[in-house]
Amino acid sequence: MKQDEQSYKIRRAFRLSYHDDRYTRLTPDTYKAWAEVEEESGIQLVHKTGCIQFAKKGEVDDLLKKYTDSMSNCNISYEVLNGTELHKRFPQFATDDSHIAVYDKDGGLVNSGLGIAVHTQLARAHGATIIENCPVQRIERASDGSIKARYK
Repeated sequence: MKQDEQSYKIRRAFRLSYHDDRYTRLTPDTYKAWAEVEEESGIQLVHKTGCIQFAKKGEVDDLLKKYTDSMSNCNISYEVLNGTELHKRFPQFATDDSHIAVYDKDGGLVNSGLGIAVHTQLARAHGATIIENCPVQRIERASDGSIKARYK
């Protein structure tokens, strides 16, 4: 599968944690946006299952620290678990105290393929014109404040 086709996978991870405050700060609003789409369409797209990111201590745990620092800076709750705690709570993971984990209770999965179809249907219902198989060259803000996608 090509990189540009990644969004069409059936399920994509959905989480509040990123390594940078600029991204993490945006995440709470994404839940609100998905909830609006689900309410208007009547179709559930987001499935909150929780999200676990874990690593062997000394390998990429410094990256996990960036995630927790960013979540703390953005007032997003999370739990840090050692490998034994992770295994006790989620026995499918064969981890011990040589591991560290970050648990985000609000993470989950989004049905992105269905999400694209629902967004397209709602956009058309609100008067948008969808031009398929036509790459956007640039996006501009018009003088009236509207957004224009230029494809030629």
